[in-house]
Amino acid sequence: VTFTASGKFGAAAVFNGSSSKINLSTISSIKTYSFWINPDSSGNATYARRIFGNIGGTSYTYSIVLDPGFGGAGEGRMVYYDNTSAKYGDIINFNEWSHIAFTSDGTTLKIYTNGSLSNTYTTSGFVSSINEICSTSSNRQFKGSIDQVRIFNDSLTSDEVTQLYNNEIACS
Repeated sequence: VTFTASGKFGAAAVFNGSSSKINLSTISSIKTYSFWINPDSSGNATYARRIFGNIGGTSYTYSIVLDPGFGGAGEGRMVYYDNTSAKYGDIINFNEWSHIAFTSDGTTLKIYTNGSLSNTYTTSGFVSSINEICSTSSNRQFKGSIDQVRIFNDSLTSDEVTQLYNNEIACS
């Protein structure tokens, strides 16, 4: 991963679509993912690109992905795959910053795009633990920039997601 000063707020991580990933100590008990994403359209054709979750092989079980198969040219959707089906957020544009948040209380999943609720779903589970961002273990690597990744062990409210979108909650 390289870093650029032209992130949404300061520096952002830039993923090259092949070998870039961020290794983490395992983070558990996750109930909210919040991040800014700026997908590079040249690296997001055809296949869903994994951001968080079960990254091994071609399985998407309990994964957060960017899927360019939804929308027109230069667009895609943030998608949550649980153990049974896909849960879709709003269409986002490539080469443009978008704020995304996924929250879960264990049975209800809420997807937010740019501070607004996109969809609410009943779900059979959630990506409650991770140890890397944008794995390189398959042919579905993400290309683009990610900024302000925030992971919470609490299911954030709509107001809290809006505060993140408006950058009203300081990073530490």
